[in-house]
Amino acid sequence: MNDAPKLIAALREQMVTMPVTELPPILGQIAALDAEMRVRIALHPPVESRASRDTDDDWLTEGEAAEFLNQTARWVRDHSFELGASKLPGRAGRLYSRRKLNLFLKRRVG
Repeated sequence: MNDAPKLIAALREQMVTMPVTELPPILGQIAALDAEMRVRIALHPPVESRASRDTDDDWLTEGEAAEFLNQTARWVRDHSFELGASKLPGRAGRLYSRRKLNLFLKRRVG
């Protein structure tokens, strides 16, 4: 069941009648919700897309990235910028693209 169109229509209807001063905080909450949905999709893609996706595009947790790179989790955390990590909302940590980690390894080797 896809309730998305109804949900968006209800939100749009409410937004039109709200005082403009109430919109910025709501916009911030929508941005946070957007980030949470993107993380959920990245971590739990639909079953049909799991079989068809390229394994180079897997998203790894810090621990999985450390194991993949044969490093410690602390080393991965300290090098998260170099590794192209994607920060999750709040204190949820970071995700690491297997494709970016492979590029990092290729650059290091030569």
